[in-house]
Amino acid sequence: MSSRRRLFALLLLTFLLGLGCAGLLWRWKAPAYVERRLERITGHRTTVGAVSLTLRLDLVAHDVLVAGASPFDSQILARADRVTVRLQGPGGFWTPSEIAVEGLDIEYLGTAAGDNWRGLASPKKQGPVTRPDGVPAARPIRIRAHDARVRGSIALPHGPHLAFRIPEIAFERTPQGNLRASLQRAVLDAEGIGSLRALSLSLDYDRERLSVSSDGNVSLEVAGGGPLLDGLAFNATIRGSEAAFKLYQGDPALHRVLVTGNRSSQTITLTADVQDVALRPFGHLGGRRALGLDSARASLHASATIDRPSLRAEFALDTGIRGLDVTHPAIDTEPWLGQSGSLTLHGTVDLASGRIDIASGNLKLLAASMSLAGWLQVSRMPRGSLTLATVRHSPLSCASLFRGQPRPVQETLAGLLVDGKLGFSLTASFDASAWEDLKLDLTVAPICTVRRETTALATLLPVLQSPSAPVRVPTKLPLGPFHPDFVPLSRMPRHLTGAFLTSEDSKFFRHHGFDLEMIRLALAQDLQNRSFQRGASTITQQLAKNLFLSHRRTLARKLEEAVLTWRLQRLLSKERVLELYLNVIELGPGIRGVKQAAREYFGKEVAALTPLESAHLAALTPNPYALARRFRDGQVDEGWQERLFDLLGMMRRHNRISPSELATARGSQLVLRELRAR
Repeated sequence: MSSRRRLFALLLLTFLLGLGCAGLLWRWKAPAYVERRLERITGHRTTVGAVSLTLRLDLVAHDVLVAGASPFDSQILARADRVTVRLQGPGGFWTPSEIAVEGLDIEYLGTAAGDNWRGLASPKKQGPVTRPDGVPAARPIRIRAHDARVRGSIALPHGPHLAFRIPEIAFERTPQGNLRASLQRAVLDAEGIGSLRALSLSLDYDRERLSVSSDGNVSLEVAGGGPLLDGLAFNATIRGSEAAFKLYQGDPALHRVLVTGNRSSQTITLTADVQDVALRPFGHLGGRRALGLDSARASLHASATIDRPSLRAEFALDTGIRGLDVTHPAIDTEPWLGQSGSLTLHGTVDLASGRIDIASGNLKLLAASMSLAGWLQVSRMPRGSLTLATVRHSPLSCASLFRGQPRPVQETLAGLLVDGKLGFSLTASFDASAWEDLKLDLTVAPICTVRRETTALATLLPVLQSPSAPVRVPTKLPLGPFHPDFVPLSRMPRHLTGAFLTSEDSKFFRHHGFDLEMIRLALAQDLQNRSFQRGASTITQQLAKNLFLSHRRTLARKLEEAVLTWRLQRLLSKERVLELYLNVIELGPGIRGVKQAAREYFGKEVAALTPLESAHLAALTPNPYALARRFRDGQVDEGWQERLFDLLGMMRRHNRISPSELATARGSQLVLRELRAR
């Protein structure tokens, strides 16, 4: 081989080796080089899966991942399928001049403390963005993307979880830092509440001001209920620490503003004004709570001013509803149709702790106008103290109050004619972590006067007041000597009346028909168990129910019962109330009054009952039908016997039986008859 050929072969081998080394060096150094460049541009830690070089000497990074800002740096802020970096400078390898991004996905995570884009919020003005290793960020360059997608979530303290998604974004950022973007089919969801949807949004950013706008293609939807408002327009502007947004409806020149907001370095101001909106889209939510919203309409005016450093806000709320149908079985067995009400509140909120202080408020419901004040801590275990009272120096008109009650209540109390005024004040202090410490404070003054009793009460009133009065209407109730099962109070053993007083209403002779302490204890237990099963009825209330009402457990029945109890307390003596109660109380299927009960359970007359047998009858009152089935075969278990001994012990402590009677009862065994089939 000639020397010239050997030299050529050597040069070729050297070139190939150099090319191979350059390729190895490229594969080793290029990803790190691109990562450093992208980190300088984004200000975030970046990793690159692979890098290639096009014929135009463009760097192409594949599978690019951008981490969030601290403390979110363990999560991915953005990922891109392909990032093309166009270079300029000597040899074209020194300075990026343009970046084109394909397949970009951004996931934003925000909290009250900060977000994964900027990191933790700071009251101080932030300086230029830096790389994780402290190298200053590169000068902005042109960045383009045509198939980007964004999704994210924002966790607000004591508020709904917010999530948003924008499935189609095209944007371009100029070397001067200006940004133009088009966003399609954007959605903002408030968990369990609703969504704000925009078919298209335009975004404009010029390093001094960011503006977002949409003309007439925004809709507000209820979760699971469809559009509430549509044809809305939206615009928002952010300039430095100041921001403003507006949501309005109608022609831009004559638009009706629904929601506005403004933010400065110190405060955020929000205002909402929505008038006469149909609530039909909330129908499925109302249905879960037995509320009919097909014809319901509502108005809302609300405003809030939030102090950003302290996270405290002053608020005002004025809202009303009409055409509401109430069909909940716990309210009434018949629907309350076309109900209306309103609520106004003024106060402050601590957004950090969730405490709401109500300086003043007014609630209008069932023709009653009441003031509302106090405080409430909104948390997993709420607590607070609220006072509901008639407006000061303006008690309620009794006649108007009665006319404003739902039709089923008016029908039950038909014939009642009232005058005068009603005033009251009710304060409830509570802590959900200790319902047993619930406190209730109630005062009533003045109180209504009655010109005519209800028809049902007026019909029975003569015989109720005097057992010897002639009976004007047929009745199967043992209200007087005309009925074979009537027993005068004077012929009942002392231990019989003592057993019922101890079991049902120990303060009977001291209260005025209602026992607030019994109500407090029952309400605390019901709230603890999250059910309204325990009653708090006095003997007078039970008599009103047994004489005039059904046994359903509803708010309507409690309203009716309260009115009738008030009248019985005013019209009858305590002794007569007790006598009637013991003669009409149900103590089993078809067993009405103590005379029938003594005969069915023991085969004897009332006067012959023993203290232990009296205790048995009194212990049946909470659930006489179920307990009667328990003893239909005449058998008494040890647990029931111990329950009766406990009741007898309480009777002795109230001095309603003597020590010898207690000793005799505890030394005896309860013997029952087999109940006849009923």
